[in-house]
Amino acid sequence: MPGGGRVGLRFTPRDSASLAERMESVLTDAVLRDRLVAEASEHILSFDRADVARRTVEVYADLLGASQPAA
Repeated sequence: MPGGGRVGLRFTPRDSASLAERMESVLTDAVLRDRLVAEASEHILSFDRADVARRTVEVYADLLGASQPAA
């Protein structure tokens, strides 16, 4: 899968305190913030627009119960 690397910060799902901690870290730690921006900027280059569009169509076709997306 494109962009399969770990980029960003993780927090415990459904734990607002965990999310708040991560948000505060990004807002107060310039080194962390700069690292995250650099990682995200590089990460996004691994995505191919045509592949993302094809996968999106596949998801919608699957949700609609179609075996093949319309041309």
